[in-house]
Amino acid sequence: HCPDHLLPEKMTPASERRRIVCLPTSQKNRKSWDLVTRFITFAENMKQRTGDQYEYIVTGNLSDWGLPETNAVQFTGMIDDLQSFLQTVRAVAMLSDKGYGFKTTIGDAIANGAAVLAHPGLARRCPEFLAGAILPVDLGNLPSTLNWLEKWSPDNSLNGKLRQTSEKMMTRLSEK
Repeated sequence: HCPDHLLPEKMTPASERRRIVCLPTSQKNRKSWDLVTRFITFAENMKQRTGDQYEYIVTGNLSDWGLPETNAVQFTGMIDDLQSFLQTVRAVAMLSDKGYGFKTTIGDAIANGAAVLAHPGLARRCPEFLAGAILPVDLGNLPSTLNWLEKWSPDNSLNGKLRQTSEKMMTRLSEK
């Protein structure tokens, strides 16, 4: 679940948010490279369909990665105030199929009222009760992504369900 220091005091309505973001680690590795380059491809394709309706942003210090040049994505560098930043985000994109497990970024996004655009493999690994907040994204079928994103609104009870699930798992682990 999202840590308390990242929880918003007041939720900005999803309809007022224009940012779709990728939040990679600043460490260049196979998984991070895949995450960011898939996001660049996604942003370039979506920008052709939506124009300036959304901003596509990648965070972190990626200046020495040698990423492909693009006009579709804004690279912000490190974010000083993640809580405030997340309040401006409509969706967090996690489009890589690399890695395993449940990503804390998903919990942070949901707790801050953002949707999650996920690789289908990652979406399948997430708890079923999160299905309303996570869209499996097929890079070959972006019109369905756009339709879903425009209609989507946050379920404010999901962070509580994530917290309960997390606490149950921690209790189980501590009993072993």
